Amino acid sequence: MDATIINVPIQRNTQEENETIKQDQIPDSWKEDNHKLCQKDTDARWTMKYGRSYFGYKNHIMIDLTHKIIRQRTVAFTILKFVFN
Repeated sequence: MDATIINVPIQRNTQEENETIKQDQIPDSWKEDNHKLCQKDTDARWTMKYGRSYFGYKNHIMIDLTHKIIRQRTVAFTILKFVFN
């Protein structure tokens, strides 16, 4: 299994906004401004790979070495939230 990082633009949120995002909620100030809400990615998170920090998602793939095909892929939004395709 291998993980590839998908970078997204770094967000400049306040500490209160970050706490609200971690609780899977949208900050009240964003609800009032649709333009600001459209530009925010609430699923992306900070992660590390090889000692470097990244902001985005992790793509994981599982490959069958015998047949050399991808058996499963996963996009990791957070530590607990996964989407399987």
